Amino acid sequence: MNEAITMPTLSQGAYIAWQLASGEAMHSGHQYIENADVFIGICKLGTWLRAMKQRGKLVPNGKIDLRGLYAEAETVEETLRTFTLSPITLSNTVRAVVEKGTASHPKRIMHRSKACKMSFQRAAALAMRTRVEEVHCMHLLAALLEQPEALLTRAVAIFGVDIKELYSRIVAITSALDARHGRAEGKAQGVSHLIYVGMDFDI
Repeated sequence: MNEAITMPTLSQGAYIAWQLASGEAMHSGHQYIENADVFIGICKLGTWLRAMKQRGKLVPNGKIDLRGLYAEAETVEETLRTFTLSPITLSNTVRAVVEKGTASHPKRIMHRSKACKMSFQRAAALAMRTRVEEVHCMHLLAALLEQPEALLTRAVAIFGVDIKELYSRIVAITSALDARHGRAEGKAQGVSHLIYVGMDFDI
């Protein structure tokens, strides 16, 4: 009998980045969450965490070590900084390059576009190949840059960075991280590990 294939779940950081991307899509007037929105959400993760901690809105309920969540955001930021890329400056640049949606969409549940769903699928496939049980932000970054959209390429090029080199660095770091952690001893308990007091993803 073949071993059952377990689909990886989203890490805490990847889930929050997704929510930040949803807010980004609404503010930009997009009909769907696009790849650029997810990219911005990942870049904003560290800033969001620091803001929530400062405002007392990020409260551990005792079931998760917050150091892992902060480490995930720090890994993203440090990876970008190896190319002298500021996460906030980069996210603002991508936002400026993105064409604003022309339609007005009231605040509602935002769904991912087909291209965005495919990026999440590539990220899940990457996690499964390395036998880790969570799709984290570095998997998502690798998936987004594996088949980068033109606007992401333009935004990164503004800083004199070749997106292919950035992608290669992200893949290398992701592979090293996954090899270090190996297969998790137990599945994460989903997003219930954190209490977001006064849920605010509009940072």
